[in-house]
Amino acid sequence: MIFLRFCLDLVKLFIAFLTVTGTLLFYLLEFAVSLFMVTLGLTIFVVFALFLAFLGQSIWGGPFWAWAAGCILLSVAFALGSVNAKSGSEGPGEDR
Repeated sequence: MIFLRFCLDLVKLFIAFLTVTGTLLFYLLEFAVSLFMVTLGLTIFVVFALFLAFLGQSIWGGPFWAWAAGCILLSVAFALGSVNAKSGSEGPGEDR
């Protein structure tokens, strides 16, 4: 009887270990995917901004670094604005 109770405690401990480990791995995976998506999104925005900078510089002239800086700042502001719009609250008493 004592051996059975000991085995049951070991099984409970193993289940708890798997639960904690699985939860931690899930959060780590979720963080990695979020970081990858943010990096990918910013990379796409910056590449598009550099394309716009090249286009603007070739059409209207001027220094490329000024066009690049302006387009990158504009694209990052747009990206942050779209992230902020998705995470903002809807107001009092409204559910998502």
